[in-house]
Formats: sequence, structure tokens, C-alpha cells
Amino acid sequence: RNGTQNAVWDPVSFVGDNGVVFSTPVTRSAWTLVYEDSIGEYSDSLAQVGWNLGRAFGTEVGLRPFGGTGIGTNNDLGNASNVGYVPPLSQAWNKYDAATPLDYSANPPARVVIAMGQNDGSAGASNSTTIAAMVTVVNGIRAMIGTLVPIHFCIPWSGNSRSAITAGVAQIRTAGDTKVFLIDSGTDTLGATYGSQSATTVDGVHPNFPYGNITFVTPLAYRI
Repeated sequence: RNGTQNAVWDPVSFVGDNGVVFSTPVTRSAWTLVYEDSIGEYSDSLAQVGWNLGRAFGTEVGLRPFGGTGIGTNNDLGNASNVGYVPPLSQAWNKYDAATPLDYSANPPARVVIAMGQNDGSAGASNSTTIAAMVTVVNGIRAMIGTLVPIHFCIPWSGNSRSAITAGVAQIRTAGDTKVFLIDSGTDTLGATYGSQSATTVDGVHPNFPYGNITFVTPLAYRI
């Protein structure tokens, strides 16, 4: 969906391979905005983070998936010639592409989920860089859609950037924004064994489908 419009894609019906026509799905006025990296939008995961969250919350979902990028740095280490290069979230949260801004103010989401941080840790970003980027993103979102919409920062299941994201959320909340929340699925048994479960991940980082969905993403939705 395009956050600048009130309408969503509304199909008339679906036709199965066997010719059976399925009725029109229900469209919903509320929507969830999800910023994610390749862990969420990886092809074998079927955009599973956003899909599962929308399903769990009963909302439409708007995805901003950019593989290889982080909250405050990029795992390509600034190599803009690399195919798929996208600036970090702190520079791209309100852009569709380099020339097209996104403005959600006319139709704000019911909640914002930021499922990123894996690439900040992989690129060796300092805590201060990640925290400063988190503050930039939150301040920008607040200026656009106000202070009432919950913003959830999700620590990657691998634990990458845990200390930075935890400290960043604490700093933002201490400054007065109590609608910003920390979601750490890595503190339970599922998260602790994330990288070792070859049956549920493609490569130790990206969940597969459907088993990675069931094991990791569904509990994430429940925590939020």
C-alpha cells in the first residue's frame, strides 16, 4: 500500500489453479508499517515478518524491506555501486526511492515495527551510531504522524545490535517518548537457539518458510 493514499489494492476475487473462484478478501482501514531488512523480506521467507504481523493484528501491512541495510549504517559499507545498495534507515525511512518522498501523515499507521539491526552489527557499527540513528528515525516519524502511534524496535533473533538497540530504546523512553517499545525475542529459548536450527533457517540468519515462520516470527508478533 502507498502511505500517501487512503485506498489499498482491493481485488475483486482470486481464481485458484483449479478454476475455483474465492470471494473478495476483507480490506481493513488500519494498517501496520514494517521496516525490515533481508531477514524479513528474504525470498524464502515470503516477506514473512510483515505478513505475519498484519495477520496477527488484523490490519493491512505496509512493507519497507531493504536487504543489506541497517538502522544507522549499511552492510555494503558505503559501496553505492553495489546492486541493491540502499542508505540506512536513518536516511531512507521517509523515501520510496532516492527521488520520491513518502508521507504517511494523511493516513498514519496504527503501529510502526522496525525489525532491523542485523546489518548494523555485521558492519561493526558502534552503539553510538546506532542509537543516534534510532533517535533520528523516531523524531522524524513523530514529526510526521504524532506521538500516539506505538513504535516497536525488534532486536534481531541472532542478537546482533542488542546492546545498542536496548540502550537506544531506554534513551528515547527516558526522554519522554513512552510509546517506543523494545521487543527482544532473543532472550527466550527460541532466540537463543536461532542460529543453530538449520531446519528453520536458510543460512543461520534468514528464517525459512514455513518452519522459520512458525518458530520465530509468530512469537515475535505475539510479543508485540
